[in-house]
Amino acid sequence: MSLRVEGRTARGRICELVDQTGDEIPAPELERLLADLIAGGAFGFRAKGTADAVALGEPEFAHVQIGERLYRLIVERYTARLDRF
Repeated sequence: MSLRVEGRTARGRICELVDQTGDEIPAPELERLLADLIAGGAFGFRAKGTADAVALGEPEFAHVQIGERLYRLIVERYTARLDRF
């Protein structure tokens, strides 16, 4: 079972964080993480490039620690997903 929390980007678009860990992370902790992602500008259209290519809208991967556990964070255009690592 997954838990979803929703928010809005600075431009008013709906975004969400989906907890797929099965660890029953408290909703306030997920809301805090979503707020941090919004504040950091993690959502929306972003182009990243190198000298050879430009990647449009590819997912970004990171790791976050909540409590004593480390989780994988996958951020797509307007959705972030938290998985067990």
